[in-house]
Amino acid sequence: MNMIGKEIDGRYEILEEIGKGGMAHVYKSRDKSLNRLVAVKVLKEDYKDDKEFVRRFNVEAQAAASLSNPHIVSIYDVGCENGMHYIVMEYIEGETLKEYIDRVGVLPWREAANYSIQICEGIEEAHNNSVIHRDIKPDNIIMNSEGHIWLIDYDIARIVNNEVRKDTTVLGTVGYAPVEQFGMMPTDYKTDIYAFGATIEQLMKYSGEKGRLLGIAQKCKRLDPMQRYQSIKQLKRAMSMQFINGVTIGLTVLILCIAIVCCMFVMNLKTHIENRYDDYIGTWHNDSNVSLEVLSVDNNIMTFNLKQQQNNGGIYSINTVSYTHLR
Repeated sequence: MNMIGKEIDGRYEILEEIGKGGMAHVYKSRDKSLNRLVAVKVLKEDYKDDKEFVRRFNVEAQAAASLSNPHIVSIYDVGCENGMHYIVMEYIEGETLKEYIDRVGVLPWREAANYSIQICEGIEEAHNNSVIHRDIKPDNIIMNSEGHIWLIDYDIARIVNNEVRKDTTVLGTVGYAPVEQFGMMPTDYKTDIYAFGATIEQLMKYSGEKGRLLGIAQKCKRLDPMQRYQSIKQLKRAMSMQFINGVTIGLTVLILCIAIVCCMFVMNLKTHIENRYDDYIGTWHNDSNVSLEVLSVDNNIMTFNLKQQQNNGGIYSINTVSYTHLR
């Protein structure tokens, strides 16, 4: 059914189709009530009477609506009109990470690491709210022109409860879905960690600097879930250390070199100053009615008396300590 130009719930005007998945179409739309652009995801008409697809569509809405994070697309509204199920969400002007990789080709490892850390933060928000995405891949990651990342599409997400369950239906994308998504074993948060590792490999597939992130990707993609990173926090720490080590090693060396040069300069200056101060001990410096008497110099600390003659004939005296470089 052609939706362009139609309205949903008398509020959302459909402008153009911007995406299509296995179970839904996504449209760029205008919210007439708030006069803003939104994205409206509509369950395909073929599935509107299929209880399992409707259930999964509702789970997606619940899962995404429970999350609040700069790297998660916000959910504004959900509803059903004349059997048409829809989700209204934040509209992002940009492109998928897959489109970006295909367009740009080679990504410097620092850029890839930056995107990876942002993806981790989105996954962490989901996991902290008991949501397993189960379909993390470059097609389900959108970015704007400034390089900000959003995680999208929760249509096969699972909200974790206390039950241990296996997937009885093959879900996910080949190459990104681990063995547990094919009914081999229970799915848990490490399912997303596997898919994240596959996403890193795609980020770096054209790069000559694969070694910097390849080790992380390989650990994420271990067949045995117990040999992967055991939590997204553990994975983030590994990513952060990789990023820090690569970016700051040159800066650290530079700072150490500057520190050594500064220490050498200070030691030479200290010797020069102490030798000159020795000549001033006991010397009076008179200027009009003000006089300065140097008493001692010890470890660059000069002790001196400052005396000022007052108009009434009295003497105002200050005994102080100062760091001074006499020329």
